[in-house]
Amino acid sequence: MPLSQGLSLEVRPLTASDAESCDQIILSLPHYFGHEVGRLACAQAVRTSDGWVAVLGEHVVGFLTVEPHFATTLEITWMAVHADYRGQGIGRQLMSRLQQEAQIRGYRLLLVATLSPSVDDEGYAARRAFYQAVGLLPLQEVPLYWGVGSQPALLLVMPL
Repeated sequence: MPLSQGLSLEVRPLTASDAESCDQIILSLPHYFGHEVGRLACAQAVRTSDGWVAVLGEHVVGFLTVEPHFATTLEITWMAVHADYRGQGIGRQLMSRLQQEAQIRGYRLLLVATLSPSVDDEGYAARRAFYQAVGLLPLQEVPLYWGVGSQPALLLVMPL
């Protein structure tokens, strides 16, 4: 569904009442949320972490959650835009709001981990390209970032 249907997009803080909408968003993206453990961890994060949601009309169409590391770094732990709304700038608006809020709160770095390019997966190539297009820079590949037996992660950072 295009954004041009006269509805404006609002990006606001994530609340506990948004959790079920966020659950539906991750279900719309089985390629990225295909593992039960990941879906459960994301479901927990939208219920307990700070974050922001993108709301179109009265519907949550995207979200991101964050976790602070020390006083300097804020990590994006989960981020998703409903499959029906991808490619319309919603992720960029979520990132813009996150950058503003992180700077206001005094953070110096923004961090995100995604699947490493050493894993052959086209969907994640687009995700890495998105993060780089909004200003995150590749830092390091970490083989066991998500635990023993996990695929390698690419860490990307952005100075704020």
